[in-house]
Amino acid sequence: MTGELHIDLHEKELLNRVAAGDELAFATLFASHRNRVYALAYKLTGVKSGAEDVVQDVFLKLWLRREDLPNIRNFRAYLNTITANLVSNMLRRVAYEYRFLNETIRTDVSQNADGISVSALHELQNKIHKAVSSLSKQQQKIFLLSREQGMKYSAIAELLGISTATVKTHMVDALRNIRAHLSANGIGILITLLLSLSWLLEKINIFLEKRST
Repeated sequence: MTGELHIDLHEKELLNRVAAGDELAFATLFASHRNRVYALAYKLTGVKSGAEDVVQDVFLKLWLRREDLPNIRNFRAYLNTITANLVSNMLRRVAYEYRFLNETIRTDVSQNADGISVSALHELQNKIHKAVSSLSKQQQKIFLLSREQGMKYSAIAELLGISTATVKTHMVDALRNIRAHLSANGIGILITLLLSLSWLLEKINIFLEKRST
């Protein structure tokens, strides 16, 4: 460490001291910006544990690339960009895992990596289909257009003559109702994982659509 910091230390000086390897300066930087990073990460993911992971990754990246800090003109904007990029990477990984689990359900091999039989997976798939069938007609239509056809919310809204916000509301309600239906029918840990990933995939769609507009 390079010594104690004064509470009136300007951010530029703080960044310079972090760049020089001052751990106390880094702790001060973390304390000053941690809540802002968490708020943005939580807004983008909607998951507290995921947001906490992003916070750790953001500040780890800052420390590992601390030599770049003196050249940053707008640190808050820089921090927001790192946070958004790390959230995007995390959600894309989750999307990949979700697709992998969906493909696992449809596979013809005798067992998946967790040792669950194909018959059990097909039974799970059937229960998911029944859960979808329990939705209202509008929820079913929107859910299937999004999940089966891969349509964006804006495209679904245009097709059905409703607002994008209404489409999002129906999707959130649909996922909640599916989860409740399956829970009432004794579905355990695996489907909880599947639906958690499905819900995160919902967040991905919203996040990526915002970035593309």
